[in-house]
Amino acid sequence: MNEIKNRINGLELGNAQQYKNMAVLPLIGKSSNLDYLVFSDALNSGLSVRETGDVSTLHFTNKTGNEVLILQGEYVMGGKQNRMVATNVCMSKNFDGPVPVRCVEHFRWQGDVGTRFRSVDTIATKKVAFAAAIGQQEVWDEVADLAQEHCVSAPTFDMGEVFQQKKSDTGEYSSRFNYINGSVGVVALINSGSRKIVGVDIFDKARTMEKHFNKIIQSYSLDAIHQGNNAEVNERRIADFIDNIENCSFVERKAVSLGRDYKIEGDKIEGFALVYDDNALYTTFTNRSETGKIRRASNTLETLEAHTGYSTCTGFRRIR
Repeated sequence: MNEIKNRINGLELGNAQQYKNMAVLPLIGKSSNLDYLVFSDALNSGLSVRETGDVSTLHFTNKTGNEVLILQGEYVMGGKQNRMVATNVCMSKNFDGPVPVRCVEHFRWQGDVGTRFRSVDTIATKKVAFAAAIGQQEVWDEVADLAQEHCVSAPTFDMGEVFQQKKSDTGEYSSRFNYINGSVGVVALINSGSRKIVGVDIFDKARTMEKHFNKIIQSYSLDAIHQGNNAEVNERRIADFIDNIENCSFVERKAVSLGRDYKIEGDKIEGFALVYDDNALYTTFTNRSETGKIRRASNTLETLEAHTGYSTCTGFRRIR
């Protein structure tokens, strides 16, 4: 599986934008010729989502006439409970079936099952999104920690409520960062007290990066609003951090629809990647200090299969 490594090796690091304890650097690279819709656009163009009666799955029907890219951590609001998508998905044209999700509000299971699900252009923080690969309880724990960390009163511990109540704070940050033309990815650096966070998001083409830019920056901003020292921008260290992927193992998870879905495991980084048609559609990773629960997941038997029938690991290979 060299598509991911080749993609990263072909990127150039751009100039940093910085505000207080957060810095964002663009990753510049070539764009693929793949034609698909992103999740928010697809929901307005014929993609429908409905309840299945099982909290751990939602039924997606794709009548857009296009393939659809959906990221792990995408927030969907409606039905009996608000959820987030539990894995990266490249959805085929005419897909009609279940997609694994995780609940991101703890105590509500009521409402009209016919209520239309909608995207509110929000994606989970890395810790919440990555917890989806372990289990429902881990997601609830991370959302509860998020609410407590930000002193947010959310009766049902809804992740969306945390984002909503901190909107003015995250907006202060996200308004300082602009999408850079030609960039296919970003590196985010955050100093937040004792935590030093590095996050990387890479897409197959610039248009997709531009579509996701605001909500990705908003997600990182939620980690940044607890003040710390100014983020240290050292391009050599950033490049070395990204190069850690060379020594990672890639655990293949059963894809929901098209392509190959991977969990990235390394000594210093962890993340996920989705490959389709010889292109790395989406790759994301962060430092292991942010994903302690994800690390423990490799030693447990709980997988998405236990909740949805989807296998977390269908193979194992090490990229060299």
